[in-house]
Amino acid sequence: MQALTIDSPPTRPGRKLGQVIAAAARLFREHGFGATSMDLVASEAQVSKATLYAYFSGKRELFAAVIAAEDDRHSHSLLTDAGADPDFPRALLRVGRTIQNLLLAPETVSSYRMVVGEASRFPELGRDYYANGAAQMLGRLEEFFATAMADGQLRSGHARRAAEQFVGLVRGDLMLRALLGVHERPGADEKDSVLRAGVATFLRAYQINARADSA
Repeated sequence: MQALTIDSPPTRPGRKLGQVIAAAARLFREHGFGATSMDLVASEAQVSKATLYAYFSGKRELFAAVIAAEDDRHSHSLLTDAGADPDFPRALLRVGRTIQNLLLAPETVSSYRMVVGEASRFPELGRDYYANGAAQMLGRLEEFFATAMADGQLRSGHARRAAEQFVGLVRGDLMLRALLGVHERPGADEKDSVLRAGVATFLRAYQINARADSA
């Protein structure tokens, strides 16, 4: 079964649609995918079942929309805006900080835990979560790096692989510790240290003039 992908939600969704997505996000995180019914979502969102089904054909599509909305809220505009910054190392810092904020957001950590816990019973859940979350972010980052490579700011290479490596570098083990409850909220100084070291390492590998210290 293929992953179900959802187009990015409108920047300013209608009030009822916003209520539905917010209510569904709370219920999925609190009760899990299996225990959350469409009836429960309609009740929590204070909309009729007819209204709910006018937006979403079923729970799987609703879950995919929740993940797409979370990803869009955290990463879409900043990853796009970074491309306009003429100072490339500074742009990378902005992008890396956006990625850190997304990965360490309480809703991301909670959703990830829920998906991992239920993926054995609902295999499509993991595919949909990846397709509407990480894959969307990586796709935007891939485009950003492909443009930088074409403009001569980075060495030519595999833009998608570069995107994957960049995420790993600026994430460090911060997300793993958050997921395991070891240290759910790292301080700003620690996050910044991981970020700057990751950007510097990335630039040493990919920047043509290797001016990594400028990050």
